[in-house]
Amino acid sequence: MSQRMPDYDALLARESESRERIAKALYEIELQRGNGIHCPSNIKHILEGN
Repeated sequence: MSQRMPDYDALLARESESRERIAKALYEIELQRGNGIHCPSNIKHILEGN
């Protein structure tokens, strides 16, 4: 049985958070596109986790 590196769980958590932010940003882009809005700062805030 292989042992996990100590940082492996932290790495998985960060990856999961990043994927969630990307999904939210893509959703925001679709909302903006549907409403004829262009606001890149909203996307930037989502991707930066703010």
